[in-house]
Amino acid sequence: GESFGWVNGMAVTADGKYLYTTNNGTGIVEWSINQSTGALAQIGTYTTPTIGCTYGVTVSGNFLYTNEDCSYQVQVATIGNNGLLSDLQTVTVPDTGSYLWTVAVDKSGKFLYVGDESATLTGYGIGADGKLTYLAQTTRNGGDGDMDSMSFSADNKFLYTTTDRTGTAVFAVNQSTGALTEIAGSAFGTEDSYGSVVVDPSSSF
Repeated sequence: GESFGWVNGMAVTADGKYLYTTNNGTGIVEWSINQSTGALAQIGTYTTPTIGCTYGVTVSGNFLYTNEDCSYQVQVATIGNNGLLSDLQTVTVPDTGSYLWTVAVDKSGKFLYVGDESATLTGYGIGADGKLTYLAQTTRNGGDGDMDSMSFSADNKFLYTTTDRTGTAVFAVNQSTGALTEIAGSAFGTEDSYGSVVVDPSSSF
């Protein structure tokens, strides 16, 4: 079959009709999902406005967000009724000297966070039009490593993050401002190669 490069991230629309995959290049592959069989059909490839390496990707409402680790930018695209993407906004993340690895939107849809390879999180507010407004940067207490994955608790009060070298860091999320505060005792664990994290629906595990 056709090769689409190294798939770093995937995101599905809330209605389950479309899937988007990053390829570590300048594009996002757009797929339709057969609602009966789950089969995928490529419907297009969205090329980002800048020459970067698309890595993480997430969907919130009618908008898609992807971080480009080579260009230190977040691309915002509108999702059309046919599932195809169109340019909306390019945001340059304040320079930390590190590549961007992951991106996530909180469960309220109000805040977006980008993680980089020096364990720094950059926060943005999300407007009703899907556009981003810079909030602040937060660096975890101690440790280092690529910020590989992020997951929110079901009640949206906590953000869990992993790196590939120094365990899992946990942040309390201010529900009004989106500000992050690392909780006492974080980070947890010291194992290498924590590639991903997910919180169960009960937020117990």
